[in-house]
Order: sequence, then C-alpha cells, then structure tokens
Amino acid sequence: MAGDVLVLPKNKTVIPAPPACDAPRGTPDDIAADFREAKSCLFHKNIKAACILARSALETTAVRQGAVKGGLRDKIRFMAREHIITPALAEWAEEIKDIGNDAAHAAERRSDLTLEDARDAINFLEMLLTYLYSLPDMIAERRGRGNV
Repeated sequence: MAGDVLVLPKNKTVIPAPPACDAPRGTPDDIAADFREAKSCLFHKNIKAACILARSALETTAVRQGAVKGGLRDKIRFMAREHIITPALAEWAEEIKDIGNDAAHAAERRSDLTLEDARDAINFLEMLLTYLYSLPDMIAERRGRGNV
C-alpha cells in the first residue's frame, strides 16, 4: 500500500539495491553528506530534494574555497576568477545553481523539473568535487610513489 514502510530484519537485502552513494574521494565530510543525501533522494525519485541538496553542496564547496561574499552566482564567479575552477566547471556550477533554485522556488520558477534534471545536477556536482578534491589527492599519491 502507498505510504507503507517496509522494515527489514537485520542482515536482509533490498533488491534492487540502491546505488553506491559515495562522494568523490577527499570530499570534506559536510559536503559529502549533502552529496550522499542528494544521490539517495535521486534513487527514491525525490527530485526537488535532490536538486536542492546538490545546490547546497555546491554553495558549501564555494565557501570552503574562499568564496564568502554575495550570492551563489558571485561565489561561482569568484572561483572562476581565482582559477579555482575552469570556465567549463563554472558553467556546470551555474547549471547546478539554476536547477537547485528552480527546485527551491518552484512557485516562482518552472515547476517541471525532471529526474534527468536532478541526475544532471548531481553528475555535474560529482565532476566538480572530483576536480577540486579527488584529482589533487590522486596526483599527490602518484608523485608519492616516485612517478613524476
């Protein structure tokens, strides 16, 4: 029945299993928590929540990168201007922001967000987090092995 909650005994498996929701390696815990929750919302088709959480993770990322003034658009521009992110990633960040804003302000904006919109926001966020947090770790790891 709709609205019923399935409670499984310990050590039981749900099929299909939800996809892995890990944030990219090196992502700070607070950002990773929003990322994981956004992916979980996406799996459960909670489109608005997924989009808003992706936007929230983006804003927290911007603040952690030193962008503390203005709205999220200003923070994205700061990261691009300071070469923290590439121009292409800045465009992706704008998409995440816009999708998140559409979800948060559905009455004032478009209200036809789709699962694809949520998937795009999370995929764009994953690439941004990979660029900012995973790649530097991967490079350092490689250099630590003596591969220069």
